Amino acid sequence: MAKVIPIQASTHAKKYPPSSLKAIRLCNGYRPSEGSSSYANEGTAAHQLAQDCLERGIEAYDLIGTVYDVDDELIEVTLDMARHIQTGYVDPVLSMAAGHRLMVEQKLPLSGVTGEDSEGTADAVILKDRAITIVDLKYGMGVKVDAQDNDQLMAYALAAIHAYEAATGPVDHVDLVIIQPRLNHVSEWRASRFDLEAFGVRLSIMIDKIEHGLVRKEPGEVQCKWCANAPSCDALSASVFEACDLDFEDLTGESEPKMMDNFELAKKLSAIGMIKTWIGAVEEESRKRLLSGQQVPGFKVVEGRKGARKWVDAAEVEELMRQMRLKRDAMFKTSLVSPTDVEKLYKAKKLGPTQWRKLADMMSQAPGAPTVAPESDPRNALVTDPAADFAAHL
Repeated sequence: MAKVIPIQASTHAKKYPPSSLKAIRLCNGYRPSEGSSSYANEGTAAHQLAQDCLERGIEAYDLIGTVYDVDDELIEVTLDMARHIQTGYVDPVLSMAAGHRLMVEQKLPLSGVTGEDSEGTADAVILKDRAITIVDLKYGMGVKVDAQDNDQLMAYALAAIHAYEAATGPVDHVDLVIIQPRLNHVSEWRASRFDLEAFGVRLSIMIDKIEHGLVRKEPGEVQCKWCANAPSCDALSASVFEACDLDFEDLTGESEPKMMDNFELAKKLSAIGMIKTWIGAVEEESRKRLLSGQQVPGFKVVEGRKGARKWVDAAEVEELMRQMRLKRDAMFKTSLVSPTDVEKLYKAKKLGPTQWRKLADMMSQAPGAPTVAPESDPRNALVTDPAADFAAHL
């Protein structure tokens, strides 16, 4: 049986945690959610794996099969997790830290940054001559995160300067690095001392205003997504109703339907993320209250769709089927492994480059269906004008 290692839940700043500073800046009414999720627990396990490797001087592959207990959820270190952490994070960190002092999962005092008597945890801090490097591991599969002007890392940078400048000498700059191994994404930004101190001033002004009741609420997809106040936020509800253009006097059916122009449509498209966030927050809050025994008039909790059926003991079922004299092809199904499975074999070095290229040449992939995205999306826009499409193929 695999060894189960419990992970002690880390404590975070209550009012101004570095990971929430961007959301608080966008909306002063933001309050971090206190709950956890399977995705967050998986990230915690991945961080623990990285810490174990860096502190013990071992490879992530050596810990395959290890099980971390995160908030009563058991998460096993798989080949995929080990590969992502080892090649995507541990190896780059060791390379950056060569010849310098490396500190892992370092607690940084935040009192000089946010005024709150608390600590933040930097995944990796590298002390150099008159410089510091801070590396942040993000294990999720969500959006790519940019290190430039990143509120969380700049807060860590200021805290690190306060804590270690006696050891490094006067710090000229801090290199901020974000590594997202599952997205194959690395973002780096060199923040000058001036950049960081200017950020610190802006942060102090914002916190001072909030502490004196000058709270500015600005609902939006980014800041509302993980906000504990989202289900009951009047500003968010008002923004959603405004975006939906709920004019009840126009719902009588007596007037002709109004055709919206493209500018109005664009405005509604930009609000979809915020509306989905509001819907999810209201549904989750309702579910929590109903499960706790509270009454939400007109609603109840019911059993959802059942999970897929599976055998309790596959070996025992196989033996029973053999006794029933079922033929092997009736008992088992076999199929060729998928291109994704073959790619995993290649990345695990069970296939050579030549073998991989030969197999890759025999793969096909259907193009993605057209989908609407904001102009800031890095993907190229599709050619939708028939005349332009014809010209592009001449």
